[in-house]
Amino acid sequence: MPTESGDVLNIVGFAGSLRSGSFNKAALNAAVGRAPEGVKINVLDISDVPFYDGDVENAGDPSSVKRLKDAVREADGLLIFTPEYNGGASAVAKNAIDWLSRTTGDSGSPIAGKPVAIATATPGGRGGPEAREHLIHVIGFMTDKLFMETLGIKSISGKVDAENRLVDEEAVEDLTNWLERFRDHIQDSRQNHDAA
Repeated sequence: MPTESGDVLNIVGFAGSLRSGSFNKAALNAAVGRAPEGVKINVLDISDVPFYDGDVENAGDPSSVKRLKDAVREADGLLIFTPEYNGGASAVAKNAIDWLSRTTGDSGSPIAGKPVAIATATPGGRGGPEAREHLIHVIGFMTDKLFMETLGIKSISGKVDAENRLVDEEAVEDLTNWLERFRDHIQDSRQNHDAA
């Protein structure tokens, strides 16, 4: 269903993997193509975001960090797709979140109060539940609008084609339905805010 006012929800997303053939990039790209009615999804490139360093921050956010913060601040929602490494989210994903948790000048944290949805895509048969729980714990400190229904795409290596496109019908359907529920979550969050 379209948004109540007829406008389009702007959702941004990033993959917590820098590998060109990343399965999480494949899942995020599939999300772009399966954006629900009333939603546009844009992919953020975080490959040039440096490791968080307080000295760097005190000297002024690098341009890549500023772009990331501005994009998330202006968006209606954020999607995070991460691999699971050693029972947690990737360092790349956590690093981007650490930067997003920080204030800039008179502006608050871009992720504060932002609807956020978390997904994992893994070649293993469990779908990365520990990585999702890790990010729920981390992001739960930052926003009261975290979408608690996470998505795990398991055994994804058998669900992409030679061009690293997610082609498994069941996985695509699960992704599509999850995105629709996230859209509804964003709209509900807006209505609750307006009624407060």
